[in-house]
Amino acid sequence: MIKPVEIVIAGVQKAATSSLQVYLGQHPEIITHDEREFSFFVQDDEFNKGYSTIFPEYFPEESSAKKILIKNVGIIYWEDAMQRLQQHNPDVKIIIVLRNPVARAYSAYWYARQRSKENAITFEDALHSSEKKVFDKESKAVAAYLERGNYVSQLKNLYKYFKPEQVKIILFEDLKEHTERELKNLFEFCAVSGEYQPVLEKKLKSSSQPRSEWLASITNQQTALKSKIRKLLPAYLRHGVRKKLNELNKKEFIPPPINSETKRKLVEHFRPMVDELSIMIGRDLSFWNK
Repeated sequence: MIKPVEIVIAGVQKAATSSLQVYLGQHPEIITHDEREFSFFVQDDEFNKGYSTIFPEYFPEESSAKKILIKNVGIIYWEDAMQRLQQHNPDVKIIIVLRNPVARAYSAYWYARQRSKENAITFEDALHSSEKKVFDKESKAVAAYLERGNYVSQLKNLYKYFKPEQVKIILFEDLKEHTERELKNLFEFCAVSGEYQPVLEKKLKSSSQPRSEWLASITNQQTALKSKIRKLLPAYLRHGVRKKLNELNKKEFIPPPINSETKRKLVEHFRPMVDELSIMIGRDLSFWNK
């Protein structure tokens, strides 16, 4: 039985959404996909195939008795993805995790380096070059370091299509420091038993870098060959192979501290947005401005 999506982790990028998906997906009343992202609402080629065609590529037949949870951090960034989701299920529950935009941007830079989607040797060079780029869905706009941190604009777009009571906003810091409390609240928001306690990882996610830049580019960059493979193979096979290769190619890595002057400039850049966001969500975010 093909069921509509009922719960969506829609963003933001580099805010522990993958760990959150794992935690929520353990609930006996919820089922989620194994792939890193459910691309139907974001990727045009999948959307054009139709939901009934794509659904079995991500979910097994026995999923019909559970609530369908998907994750794609591009939904909060691409307005047409929000519109597609609204047309698919206007009553869907949406979860947004917000992270300090400076820390999020710096984390995204190292993630882009890991995935061979960023060639700049320094974060400062990456910021300078990203201002000149036009980001498309194929690249997933990983390197849109400043744009991705404009949460006010993204939430305003989201509220064009969904009522505020359908959207649950939590902070990365709260999820990290008060994981069990936040999960209990999210289970209740998703209308499943709040008493279930998932198995929690000791840390949300470790940073890493590729052992082989060449292999990282082959597995993660968009190429003509990968476009052809995408059309031929179901999502679970494509993502399964890529996930395994990325795991084998990964080495633990602790990024150096962000340059203090770069941090100061970014704090000032995001300050007006953070102040407006504080009012919008009714939460004091002044600690992000330090």
